[in-house]
Amino acid sequence: MLGVRRESITEAASRLQMARLINYRRGHITVLDRLGLEEQVCECYQVVKKESDRLFPEISQVIPLRPRILTLGKPERHEA
Repeated sequence: MLGVRRESITEAASRLQMARLINYRRGHITVLDRLGLEEQVCECYQVVKKESDRLFPEISQVIPLRPRILTLGKPERHEA
């Protein structure tokens, strides 16, 4: 989906995990330090974020109260 080799993702995720910015395990990413993570990205992040906030203002106002988990790959099924 990102258009890069899996090894590149693993290497980048490992570096971010060693910096204690994320927790990465078997396709699950938990952001531990969002501000620290934002400091590590290139200037394009702010450009994309600004445009996203403009297009989806209702989403940009939501502040997560706990770490968010992003799942890479096939989503898991949760039983109610």
